[in-house]
Amino acid sequence: MTRLPAGYLSDRYDQRTLMLLCDLLRMCAVGAVALYVLLRPVPIALALAAVIISDTALEVFRPSQNKVIRRIVPPEQLGAALSLNQARAYGADIAAPAAAGLLLSLSPSVPFTVDALTFGASALCVAAAVRSGRTTADTPRSVPASVPNSPQAGGT
Repeated sequence: MTRLPAGYLSDRYDQRTLMLLCDLLRMCAVGAVALYVLLRPVPIALALAAVIISDTALEVFRPSQNKVIRRIVPPEQLGAALSLNQARAYGADIAAPAAAGLLLSLSPSVPFTVDALTFGASALCVAAAVRSGRTTADTPRSVPASVPNSPQAGGT
């Protein structure tokens, strides 16, 4: 239900900003659940809101992430980068239930706390590693030396 609008947002707005907002929204939503689990029973409205926010943010994050990968990875390495990104996602899907079970055995709030912290870490990585830019045309990878006034040609 949110994939088409998410793709539209990713096409129209800065992907770095969208990725940061999505990670921060997911961190806050899951963090609120962690806090409630620690202190008292989680209201059903909070649980529903957290799921809706998290899933919607994920749908906006994905196309933005794909655009960023295409923007920052050289063309000759793009296939490998996209494959590794897919493998990482599938690996996380496989490992997540076991990790959640292990964390749940420590305390009911621990899986949610760890999840919120991973969204915070992701936001920090995006902030540190990704430059702003909407499309691949906005940030050319290189300028041929034959272009006048380019840094490669000795221009300003």
